[in-house]
This record gives sequence, structure tokens and C-alpha cells, in this order.
Amino acid sequence: MESEEAKKQRLQQQEEEANANAKKAEVRRAEEGKARPVQNGCPTPGPINIPGASRSAHPASFLSALASARHIQGVRQIVYPEGVHGPMAELNVNASGGKFRYDRDFLLQFMKVCTEKPDKLPPLDAIGLKHADQ
Repeated sequence: MESEEAKKQRLQQQEEEANANAKKAEVRRAEEGKARPVQNGCPTPGPINIPGASRSAHPASFLSALASARHIQGVRQIVYPEGVHGPMAELNVNASGGKFRYDRDFLLQFMKVCTEKPDKLPPLDAIGLKHADQ
């Protein structure tokens, strides 16, 4: 029967080997140009491969809008064009630096304009949802 000290040493050795193997794998991926970003000392997971999800390039209009985007300093300081109402002020009474909440009606007024989907957005049926038109 293995002693407690021997078990601790064996477990420590296994952990060290696992860490060394993970580091070797990261070095190999880096050399292949496939390194993953590291967060809190651990590599972050790679992209999820979901069949049916498209990887379309961003249209020029999106990139142009992104280039002119600015951080919102105060949600009450924004001047909206005629016909566009701002978010409910009550939701952001104690909002701190960039942490704003938006009400449903505020977001829905942009529904017809914002039709671009994120590159990695899976089809609704792949995550157990149905499209609103169905």
C-alpha cells in the first residue's frame, strides 16, 4: 500500500507533467501560428465549431461605423436624432462608468436598422430556439 507521502509526491509529479505538456502544446501552437490567448495563466478556449454558422466578412458600413464609434461617458448626454427616444433614465440613476442599462423599447427601435449578426452566432435551432416568424 502506498504511503500518504508517496501519494502526494506521485500527484505532484503528475501535475508537473501535465503543466509541462500544456506548456509544450502552447509553444507548438505558437510556432504554428495558432496560439490561443492566455487569461489568468490558462489558455482560453478556441472557437466553437457549429455546423451552419457562417463566417461572413464585415461589410464596409459596419467597419466605418465601428471606426467612428466612441465610448459613452453619460447616457443622459447623448442627443438622439428626431424620432429616436433615449433609454429610460430611471434605469441608469446609479450607473457607473460605461455600465448602462437599456429598456426594451429603446432597443427595439433599432431592430430594422441593426440586421448584421455576429460572425460566430449559431443558428437558433442549434441552441434550441425558434425564429420569431415561425
